[in-house]
Amino acid sequence: AGLGAGFYFWERRASEPIVELALLRARAVWAPLLTTFLYGLCNFAITFMIPLFSLVVRGTGAVEAGLGLMPLTLGLLLSGIVVGRLASTTQRYRRYAMGGLVVYATGLLLLSTTGPETPRSVYWGYSLVLGLGSGPLNPVLIASLQNAVAERHLGVASSLPGFARAVAQTIGSSALGALLGLRFAAHLRSD
Repeated sequence: AGLGAGFYFWERRASEPIVELALLRARAVWAPLLTTFLYGLCNFAITFMIPLFSLVVRGTGAVEAGLGLMPLTLGLLLSGIVVGRLASTTQRYRRYAMGGLVVYATGLLLLSTTGPETPRSVYWGYSLVLGLGSGPLNPVLIASLQNAVAERHLGVASSLPGFARAVAQTIGSSALGALLGLRFAAHLRSD
């Protein structure tokens, strides 16, 4: 929070700011950035949690745990390609971003219902759903940002989602690591 406040005050006074703060006042800019940030919080943690869940809860080996990411990756790739082509031809971004978020949230919800007894095919199917929702988000959000700003701001608009995602991934993985550490410590004390 302190670094964010410092950045804000620095950018306000800079003669040539890295990010013109007026850009962030436009809903067409801050809404995709906020979505990218929230998506980044979840998605980076998911890439750790799927293999960790397979190893610790399901008791699989490292190869099968790594293969658990394959449906997620396949869904991300396929839906990213299809939605990217559709969005570029129709020039409609919001419906694809919202649809991706709904499918992504559904995938998260489905994965939260799994346990040690969940069949691998069901678990991988839920992971595929998560990937199908994840695929449309990045290209559609970046394209919507690029279309929302003046040509002179295209570089900034293209880089802001990556920055928001990187900050979110750092926060998300730190928070998840702390949560896991606390949960492991609590379970070790109870045993």
